[in-house]
Amino acid sequence: MSGRSTVKQFVLGLLCCLAVIFSPDVRGQDQKNLENDLRNVYEHKLLSLRNPYFGSKLKFDSAGKLISRAVAGPWSTCGMLQVEKLALDAGHLEIDGKRVILALRSVEIG
Repeated sequence: MSGRSTVKQFVLGLLCCLAVIFSPDVRGQDQKNLENDLRNVYEHKLLSLRNPYFGSKLKFDSAGKLISRAVAGPWSTCGMLQVEKLALDAGHLEIDGKRVILALRSVEIG
């Protein structure tokens, strides 16, 4: 599976999860079950941001649009996140993690 298709699949899955999260029918135990399912799928995984931004705290709306102030950054330092913790509370999804820096090595041919 290509990287682009994997990212697209992740984004679609996350948008579906967000739609369910903000549904008025998700209450109490259902919300806890959803939170556990999201943790099982995303915690300790490497995720790619749709658009890379500088900033230690980024906030997005339910459509994935950035709503906090942030400056666009390079993919190599701002595009990847290692998820450490995921929490679902009060109508929002919070994902905590560490940025992953991508480094490419040149290979000498000859």
